[in-house]
Amino acid sequence: MPGDSRLGDGWYAVPGWTSLMIVTTVIGSGLSISLGIVGQYIGRIYEQAKARPLYLVAATVNVDTDPGLAEPTQRAFTKAI
Repeated sequence: MPGDSRLGDGWYAVPGWTSLMIVTTVIGSGLSISLGIVGQYIGRIYEQAKARPLYLVAATVNVDTDPGLAEPTQRAFTKAI
């Protein structure tokens, strides 16, 4: 029958269903991406707030420091743990 939106086995095609699902998927994807970006941002803030050093120096060689200087007078060779 022309104009009948029957798909068979009692199923009917609902007008606008496809566009509604596409819009819902696009909005959901945008929200998921935004949540991921915010999560990365909060994770970096958390790591920075712990204030732990990036690395520990086990030993230094040929370093002469003067209490009045901010920088060592010679190049330091360090071994990271």
